[in-house]
Formats: sequence, C-alpha cells, structure tokens
Amino acid sequence: MDEKGWLWVKKSKLHTILRTTPQKANYLTMTLNNEHKCYFHGEQYIRGYIVLGLIRKEQEENIENMKLVFYSEQSG
Repeated sequence: MDEKGWLWVKKSKLHTILRTTPQKANYLTMTLNNEHKCYFHGEQYIRGYIVLGLIRKEQEENIENMKLVFYSEQSG
C-alpha cells in the first residue's frame, strides 16, 4: 500500500496471480496505461484494482473456452 492507501501488486508476481505465463503477464502489463503502473524501490507495480480486473477477464475467457470445448465434445 502506498501513502494514499492504494494497493499495488508486484509485476514480477503477476503471472502467478493470473495463472499464466510470464510472457503473457508482460504483454498485459505493456497494454496498461502508465497511470496504473508505478515503480517502488526499482520494481514495477500494478494497481490492485487493475489486477482484479485482469483476473476477472481471464476467468471469463477461460469459462468461454471451457464452454466451447464442452460443446465440441458433446456434438462430436
């Protein structure tokens, strides 16, 4: 947390939190606005609420992919 009470997540931990590859986490980080990223003590951090949004997006995409696989298995 910073002096404003904002929660920040280390970029180096993002792939673990999102359960994805470090490469995809780096890509997602590059697509974020700079206002959602900050450096503390030489390490990059991402705003906590942005990370929550990324988790939700990943879950929604995974559910849609699971539905497609299930439908393919049922119709095949």
